[in-house]
Amino acid sequence: MNKHLETDMCKLIKPGTNRATISSKHIDSCIPREVQYACLYWVCHIQQAEMLIDGDGPVNAFLLQHFLHWLEAVSLIGRTSDSLNILKSLQSA
Repeated sequence: MNKHLETDMCKLIKPGTNRATISSKHIDSCIPREVQYACLYWVCHIQQAEMLIDGDGPVNAFLLQHFLHWLEAVSLIGRTSDSLNILKSLQSA
């Protein structure tokens, strides 16, 4: 995900563009399916690997650099409602 997540990854230019006006084909071309999967299930993999989540670890580094990019991606793929559950799972990991 580090390689793919960035600001305005679908080059929408206007912040606040309505998700319904963006074609799924465009989103899929900007956010590959494997990245979409990773955005939804990365916390599950962290839990299964029993990774320690500490202030200096890779999870914290990822969140510091890409948290807003991740939220943007989750929103673009139409799964915004899942983001809270993903974060709750991370908190309990």
